[in-house]
Amino acid sequence: LFGFISLDETPQLSEKQPSRDLVVHVGRTLKDVWKTKLERDFPGRKFVVEFVEEGCKSLIDYEILVYQDRSKR
Repeated sequence: LFGFISLDETPQLSEKQPSRDLVVHVGRTLKDVWKTKLERDFPGRKFVVEFVEEGCKSLIDYEILVYQDRSKR
């Protein structure tokens, strides 16, 4: 199981670009939300939820990766 969420794919409510701090804050929050939801919905499985912050040169480079860690069953 693998998932990918690009924070750039969210609906645009205005012409203004969000700040880098806002994108990082939202990304970290979404990471925690997904991790908590997956732990609650699938208590017998281990998932890895990562918010990729390193090496992001543009706001559209930030992403959240979600995958099942089958080595920890």
